[in-house]
Formats: sequence, C-alpha cells, structure tokens
Amino acid sequence: MTARRWGGRMAEVSEDRPGWTARLNETGTERGRPGLVSRLGILSGLVAPVVLGVYLYWGAVVADDDRHDGYDWIVQPMSHLGDDDDVVGTWFSYVQLATVVLLVLFGLAVLHRIPRAKMVGRLTIATAVPTAALAVTRCLDGTRQLDSGEYETHCQGEMVHNLHVFAAITIGVAILATPAWAAKDLPAEGSYRGFKTASGWAWKLAFAGGILHIVVWLTDLQLVGVSERAFWLAGYGWIVVGSGFMIANWRADDRVPFSLDLVQAGALRAPRSWDAMGVVAIRFFDVRQFRSWLGWALSTGLVTPDRPDPDRRRMVTVLLTSAGVRKLGFGVPRCYPAGLLDEADPTWPFFEGAKRRAADNGDVGDSAPDRWAAEWKNADAVLWLRAPDREGLRTLRLDVGASLPPGLVATDLATCEAMRDDDGEIVEHFGFRDGLSRTWVEGLHDSHDESMRGGGKVVDGRFEQLALGEFVLGEVDESGDAFPLPSPFFVHGTFVVFRKLEQHVDRYQELVERVARRHPPPRAGADLEERADEAGAALVGRRRDGEPLATAPEDEPSRFAFGDDPEGDLCPMGAHVRRSNPRDALGFGGRPSHRRRILRRGMTYDEGGRRRGLLFVAVNARIGEQFEFIQRAWLNDGNAFRLGDTPDVIAGSWSGPKRLVVPGRPPTIHRIDRPLVTTRGALYAFAPSMAALGQLACGQRP
Repeated sequence: MTARRWGGRMAEVSEDRPGWTARLNETGTERGRPGLVSRLGILSGLVAPVVLGVYLYWGAVVADDDRHDGYDWIVQPMSHLGDDDDVVGTWFSYVQLATVVLLVLFGLAVLHRIPRAKMVGRLTIATAVPTAALAVTRCLDGTRQLDSGEYETHCQGEMVHNLHVFAAITIGVAILATPAWAAKDLPAEGSYRGFKTASGWAWKLAFAGGILHIVVWLTDLQLVGVSERAFWLAGYGWIVVGSGFMIANWRADDRVPFSLDLVQAGALRAPRSWDAMGVVAIRFFDVRQFRSWLGWALSTGLVTPDRPDPDRRRMVTVLLTSAGVRKLGFGVPRCYPAGLLDEADPTWPFFEGAKRRAADNGDVGDSAPDRWAAEWKNADAVLWLRAPDREGLRTLRLDVGASLPPGLVATDLATCEAMRDDDGEIVEHFGFRDGLSRTWVEGLHDSHDESMRGGGKVVDGRFEQLALGEFVLGEVDESGDAFPLPSPFFVHGTFVVFRKLEQHVDRYQELVERVARRHPPPRAGADLEERADEAGAALVGRRRDGEPLATAPEDEPSRFAFGDDPEGDLCPMGAHVRRSNPRDALGFGGRPSHRRRILRRGMTYDEGGRRRGLLFVAVNARIGEQFEFIQRAWLNDGNAFRLGDTPDVIAGSWSGPKRLVVPGRPPTIHRIDRPLVTTRGALYAFAPSMAALGQLACGQRP
C-alpha cells in the first residue's frame, strides 16, 4: 500500500490492483463458443495428467528392468525417473516440457472461459516456468540403492541440483495456491459454481497431502513415493475437474447470467425516494491519475455494484464520454474496420457525441451547442451523484472533490432537487406530477410487481416486461438477439443521455391561457383557470394530479393504453405522454414502441429563480434507436401521429414559428413562435460495467 495526498486528504491506494480487479471481473474475456486456443486449453487439462500418468507407468516398468538399477514407486519420488542419462531420463525432460505447453494452454482456457478467474489462469500459466526448470535440471548421474536399502542420488553440479529441488518446491506451492485462489475468487453462481466447491476440496486434499509428504520426509519413512503422489494427485485432479466444467459448457453461451452485481449502482436503478441529484464533469489531463483515482474509488467502496443496501446514503456512478474512452484507449479496437462503425452500430451515436448530432435532434437556435456551457462539450468523464436530500448531495460533492488528484478538473453541470406537492408526489415546473410511469424491465424489476406493470410493453392488450437488452448492452433485446459490439468493453454497460432543459414557465402559462380563451370550454360556466387546466391537460395528456386522459383502471392510473382511443378523442394525438410513449397507439400490436423505450431518470433544478427546468436523463442501450428516435421522429415531428411537422409543445425542440392544432369540436389552431423548453447542454455518456471499470483502473484491455 502507498499513501498519496489528494485534495488535502491522505488516501490509501492499493498497488496490487490485479487482485481486486480479478474479483470485479465477472464477465470473463470471451463470449459464445470457445475459440481454437480455448478448445486446445480445455483438452489440455485432460491430456496433461494422462501424459504424465503414461510416462510414470512406462518409466517405472523400464526402470525396473534387470538392466537398470530398478525403481520402487513406494519409496522413490517421480523425479528419480529422470535420473541417469538413459531413455527413461530423456523422456522425463520431454514429458515435463510437453506439460509446460499443456499447462499454458489450460491456463489460457481458464482466462478465456471462466468468469472472475484471471488470477487463477495466471497462476496456472506461471506454474509452467518451474515445470520447465524441472525438466532441464534433472540429475544425469543417477540414483543407486545402498546396502541398507535406501537410495542415494549422485549429481554433478550442486547448483543444478539445488535449482531442481527449488523448482519442485515451487510447483508444490503452486499446487496449493492455485486451487486455493480458485476457491476464493470463482463465482458462487452461474455455470461454474460447482468448480468453486471442487476447488475448495482440491486445496484441502493438496494441503493434507503436502503435510503428509513433509512428515514422511522428516521421519525418514520409506513412503516418499506414495506421499508425493498423494500431493500431486490433488493438483492434477483440480485441473481435470476444471476441464470437465469447461467441457460441460463447451457449446454453451458462456455469459454469466445477468445480475445487478455486474453493473454500477445507480446506472440502471436508483431509490425513488431520494430527492437530490448532481452531475459533475471531469476532464483529465493525466490518464494515469484518472486510473489511479478510479482504483481508489473502487477499493474504498465509493463506486459499488448495484446490490441491495438498506444503509446506503450515497450513490456515485462513473461514466465516460467518447473523448474519455479514446484517451483511455478502450472501446473500438484499432483493427476495427472503419467502414463497419456506422449508423448500424449501437455505439456510433455515442462516438459521434451530442454536439455533432444536435441539429438532427432539434437543438438549434437558442438550443444550439454554441449556446451551451463549455463543460458540456469538453468532458472526458461524468460523475452522476445521488443522495436522499440536498445536504447529503452537498457532502457527497465535497468528499468526491477532495478525493480528486490535481490532474482531474471537476465542474458542476447541474445540481437538482426534486419538488414535491402537499401529498409528497414529485412535480415539475409546469405544475404536473412527474415520474408516475416507470419502465418495467426483466432482470431489473420484479415480474410480479403490479405497481410497475403500467410501465411495460402492451402486447394484445396485456402489459409485459421489456427485454433487458433494450437497456443493457450484450443482452437479448426485443428483436430476440444481442447486437454485436465492437469491443467487450461495452458488455453489461449502458448509455446515458443527459440534457439540461430550461423550462419557460411564463411561455407555458401564456400558451395555455391563449388556448383556454379560444378553445371550447369543458363545461358551461367554467372559469378561465379551469379552462386553462383543461388546455394544459390536453397538451400533456395528463391532468395536474397525474390522472391520464386515456382509459385506465381507477386503481391503476399508470396502466393505460391508447388502443381504444384511435382518433384521440380522450387523449389528443399530439399530447406529450402519447408522443413520448405511444404504447399501442401506432398499431401493429404496439410493436413500433417496444424498441423505443428508455429508463427516464430526470429531476428538476432551480438556479435561484434565474433559470429553472429539468435535468433530463435517459438510460438506453441504443441512443440512435431509442432516445434520438423519440426526440426526432415523435417529439420534433408529428408525422407518425398524423400531425405533419407539428412538434410536441412540451418537449419538442425547433426554431422558427410552428402551428399547434388543439383537437376539439371544432379544433383550434395556434401559432407558437418559440419552444417552451430550451436545451442548455447535452451529453452522451457510457456507464461501464464493474468489470470494465476494474480493467480501466489497471490499464488492461478487455
């Protein structure tokens, strides 16, 4: 451990990063069926003990011939077969060198195929070095039996003999260390959970065999050969068991079953009762300092997996922009053909960035990138902070800032605090309850949670969970497939879109009052305030208390659909909730909407009354087909809803005057000169998995 001073605080930083990184690496480094090296390695684990066993039997028979000094397997260890410069001794070297190759291949297979087994694979590969030394330092002078019945070895060159003994001891230590490490680090879940248990037994047997061998050697019992074989049998038995588990998963897709342990806390879920959120932009001019800080954040628990923790009072999610990914050397391999990385690739919009894609998203005029603060356009990383209240967020921000080394520059992009009405429900600045509908996703939410059902996809009138792959890269999505990724770095990660949206409350109030004066009243004698509320409900698709205009069960207001309202008689075709999530409004059993869903994680902000609005946050696996499609095709353009180029009044973005058609009998047409929302900053970021963060901290390439 070394101590470093960061921001006036002493922090302990572990230099032994591969250890904890191996524990974080739950995905392995190879997916799908094994490649050639893995296939050879799997078989090598079975071939190695067979080769050694055949040699022991054959060598003992030949050495026991009358033309030799004889060989007693009960008394003599295996290395005595390598004594003498004869055919048995020569083959001893050949077999040991062949074992070197087999051990290396087996170790590579472990690295590729077994989750969280990097250190185990490295130990196996490292064992090849003393095995090679054992082969080249054997005694060439031979062993002779004394009149007392004991065996004496005559070797020229004491140093060579000592190296031979040292190599044998090193292999013995490896036989103890490798299964012990496997029993400690292998996952207790997934396809290889049985291997963890078997490794524990192998380590116990090897330890018992080692103790037996030492006792026999110290007491001069004539059982050295038996005790040595008992020790080695545990080591090679562990290799056979490992090969067996890999063979059992030979043709399987060797992904670890998805678990929230694989992703960062806050990347996909966050407590709904927490009322404070902050976004901090990071620029790093020294990549090594960022890696070192990331290692500190992981080892100290600042950044953790998404595990249930009732005592959790803070949450930090580390995200990278495309600039940060390129600086760190991850993401798209250099050998990746440039022509293949295009709009068909789910990572392409991320690498393009929000600034380059702003015009297509409608961020023009006052919303154009040249009006954004520089921090939104120059960030390398983003820290997404959550806390129960504003004071908790302030403390978290100070703690994070104090931990950053000088080479990392932090700038606040937004500080948010949820607004709540008298009933404790979240509201936004236009006065409507917000966050009522939560996207219902398999693997993230309980499939029996009735409160989430309204956030699912509508299939033949039923609400079902959305596929996990719509939000987690590398998992199966609504198409029934997992989209190929340009790098394993993206596996089990997700993309996050941040947009700082200023809400012009005065423009909204002026618009709804104008609509209220011209639009037919909901009932005779309604005053202007009531008519304005009705006009606002028509624009949003909900009333201020959150009740949807579409048909919904009384006890489940979030469980509504538009299939029974094809003409927009109940909920207007241009209403915000209908355009942002059409559900089954576009026909075809609701399928056009299934691949356009996002996890929405926004929260209001208020900059002292000068500017106020919403920090919009969208979590999705394909920015182009999810967030951008919603923004471009549904919110900025009304063609899908038979509204021509009429934008969504609430969240649409455009420049120049537009017309607004408010349905009714008769409908009314209004001119809108300026949007009700202005984009003050936008950023595309990527939330790596816990394994990828560990590899980033260590400078490893997935």
